[in-house]
Order: sequence, then structure tokens, then C-alpha cells
Amino acid sequence: MTRARAHTSNDNAHVEQKNGDIVRKSAFRYRYDTPEELALLNELWGFVNLRKNLFLATKKANGWRSTKAGRNTRTYDKPKTPYQRLREEAGFLGDDAEHRLQLLYAQTNPADLTRNINRIQQALILSAKDKTLTLRDQVS
Repeated sequence: MTRARAHTSNDNAHVEQKNGDIVRKSAFRYRYDTPEELALLNELWGFVNLRKNLFLATKKANGWRSTKAGRNTRTYDKPKTPYQRLREEAGFLGDDAEHRLQLLYAQTNPADLTRNINRIQQALILSAKDKTLTLRDQVS
């Protein structure tokens, strides 16, 4: 799902942070090693990425300020989704691309996304349940 940038040897901490935030929260810490589980994971990432990019707002750090005590603290902009940032701040989208994004946003139902994510997560849990129990019994 995530990887380090080329020629940047110190990215591992950032990659692992993203893995913990997105991958492990969405697909848990089970071992998935069958083609059926791979198909479920590939389907899951599509829904997770759509929800994250269209509906989950984030704050971005935009500078520093000093407090009355003389300490520096970060300042942040207003929370926006990546979709909103792309439309409002990028300024380089063509009309066709912007129209496709608007259409995608209008056609995407957040409740359906969540239901699909939950459905796939339950299927992944059921498929990993037997392997997890087997491994637990072997360790005991």
C-alpha cells in the first residue's frame, strides 16, 4: 500500500506511520495469504482510498507561531479533504478532470462506502479466523 520515496533513505518512519494509520486500521494485523484474501484486500483499498480522499478531512501544518511563554507551536489551516484541497488550491486541473472529480464526488455515497468496507472487513476476519486460531494453538 505504501512505500518510501526514491533517494530518500529516512522515509521508513513516515511509511510505518501511514501503514499504522491506514493499512492496519483497515485490514487489521492478520496474515492474509490466499488469492481470495488478496482479492478482498484489493477491493478494500479502493473503498478505503475513496473514503479517505473524498470525505475524511485533515489539517495541514502551515507554519509556526510563538506563544506568550516564548515557545514555538505549529499553526494549522482549516480541515479539508484531499478532494477539496485539489479543487480549491491546486489550480492546475483541467475542465475534464475537474468534471470527472465532481461527478465521482456526487455519485459516491459515504454510507455505502462504510457498508462495503465493513462487509469486506468481516469477510477478511472470517477468512483469517481459522489461521489465527491454528497459530494460537501451535504457540500454546
